[in-house]
Amino acid sequence: MEKKSNGFTELLQAVQDGLKYCSPEELKQGIFNSIRMVGELKPDISFILEIVCNEYGVSKGALIGRSRRGNTQIARDMSYCLLHTELSLSTRHIATSIFFRNMSCIAAPVRRFKLMDDRIKSDREFMETYEKLRQIIEENINENRKLRK
Repeated sequence: MEKKSNGFTELLQAVQDGLKYCSPEELKQGIFNSIRMVGELKPDISFILEIVCNEYGVSKGALIGRSRRGNTQIARDMSYCLLHTELSLSTRHIATSIFFRNMSCIAAPVRRFKLMDDRIKSDREFMETYEKLRQIIEENINENRKLRK
């Protein structure tokens, strides 16, 4: 007699397989982000990419693409940092689901952002722009929450 599966065994097997490729914390964050991505964060991600494009004068295609010309790379680094810090997205998720790149391409700018020195002009300018965009994002998220209620 064959026992019917309720999906629990398959779920545990998927978790076990996931732990082969990432830490428990990364797996937990990935599951959490996937659940949140069902509807809540997609508009926030688009909004962040849009305001970064407007700030730096680049198209969304250039931002997501491979170009390294002009402000494109700075805009891309800003996007990585905002998505990671403001939406708590993992660098893995940003790399694989939004920018379709290797995770180290995202991790390096995020790590560099955490170590920025305001005595260095380029770092100071980046941090000032980051703070300006962070405030716009915060206002947008708060307004969206009010509309949902």
